[in-house]
Amino acid sequence: MTSPSVHLVTLTITQAGYHLDKSFNLDTGNEESAQNLQNPSTPTTAIGFIVEALRRRRDRSLTPFTTLSGDNLPKNGDILRIAVLAYAEQIDPQLAAYIRDNATFPNTVVDRIVPGEQESDYDYPSRLLQVRDRSPIVTEPFWQFVVEENFTSDRPKWEDTGVIMTRDIRPFLYLKSRFLNAMHSFIACLAVRAGIEYMHEAMRVPEINLFIRLLMEDIAAATPVPPSLCEEYIDRVLPRLSNEDLPDSTERIASETARKIGKYILPILEDAYSRKVSMKRLILPIAAWMLAVKEGASESGQPYHVKDTPSVVTAIGEGAAISEILGWENCEQTQVITQVASYLINRS
Repeated sequence: MTSPSVHLVTLTITQAGYHLDKSFNLDTGNEESAQNLQNPSTPTTAIGFIVEALRRRRDRSLTPFTTLSGDNLPKNGDILRIAVLAYAEQIDPQLAAYIRDNATFPNTVVDRIVPGEQESDYDYPSRLLQVRDRSPIVTEPFWQFVVEENFTSDRPKWEDTGVIMTRDIRPFLYLKSRFLNAMHSFIACLAVRAGIEYMHEAMRVPEINLFIRLLMEDIAAATPVPPSLCEEYIDRVLPRLSNEDLPDSTERIASETARKIGKYILPILEDAYSRKVSMKRLILPIAAWMLAVKEGASESGQPYHVKDTPSVVTAIGEGAAISEILGWENCEQTQVITQVASYLINRS
């Protein structure tokens, strides 16, 4: 990382690897991060390595490398930059200022569904390619990789391989996070309440399919992206969500729903409120999920094994308001969301 020939450092370490708190800021109270801050020259965390490498490059008058995250986080480059600066500020404010003024952290959008592994996955390589693979990863055919054009120096010509390079990544962030990530959670919330095992099976239910299409219209109305782009993405994402060749468990998608609501769904609700879009359809799946958690079962009485933090499960069981459960700040928007959620839950 300190070699003059290094222009770009990429990382894909999952959300846990960044040691972030619930607000996606660096958790300096994390044990490993705290140890790194006490011994910054011998880091063990990704953030620690990046900051120490940039410090050494500065001291050797080398151009700072571009740091590019490929993790499935909204505005992953911004999140990484904030974490790096927070860490550097703890060590040396002048180093933080240098990184702020000279280093870059492009945002990326990584768009591809990768379900949990299945028994049949192990047969794919030998059946399709006549090769043996001990750890195959089966994904959907569709893929999209979008990278923000924001580099300190040289970069690969990724556009030659189908990567979308853009100076304005915001439309892609909105489309993927809202029509894929949020929609995954919306469908899973409805499915676990309905006792449906797989995502494609949920999409086959006429009532759910119609509801999802109407829900996408509400999301499009609440999203600051040209309608034509929303329509184009919706046309592509509906077959992906219905892909029966890629069975994806609704319980897998519904795991950690509380975190996903704050990450993907709350921004939609906030925009819907400001744009005067009805929030009833947007909140209905959340209410369905809360009922499944509260009762520990689907509508038909089939057991639902919720995978979320104990505090969330306890709060839902005690009938707490959605704003309390998810730790939202009390404001006019969250009050309206809470009122609609309470209305839907009490009607069910």
